[in-house]
Amino acid sequence: MKSIYRRLTETSDLFEKIELTDENEIAITTGCAYDDQTELILYLAQRDDSLILTDNGRTRTFMDKIYELTSPDVIKNILSVTSYYGISTQNKQLSLKIEDVDENFCECYLKMMFCIGFLDSMNIFYI
Repeated sequence: MKSIYRRLTETSDLFEKIELTDENEIAITTGCAYDDQTELILYLAQRDDSLILTDNGRTRTFMDKIYELTSPDVIKNILSVTSYYGISTQNKQLSLKIEDVDENFCECYLKMMFCIGFLDSMNIFYI
């Protein structure tokens, strides 16, 4: 992760802050916030043999405050948005596997940001 951390710091103009949190995880402060002003932080993590970009459940925590997450129409819309961006939802976390950091990290980062932005603003449809 240290070598990936060094490479990401070279493109730091995309992020507000990058921090190596431990030997298997990098915290990426995006400079964005959820509607409740909670800072949006993504994590690049080594999980088993894969690199994963994840929100570590922060989006779900935010959404739990706003939506009735057991409602069938809300579940359907969340799954529709996440599948559109190719993002999986496991253990209340949004995650996206990164095949090659040098080749597609920025694309994955933007997909995650767009997905979270859409989920964050989805509440306008339920007011």
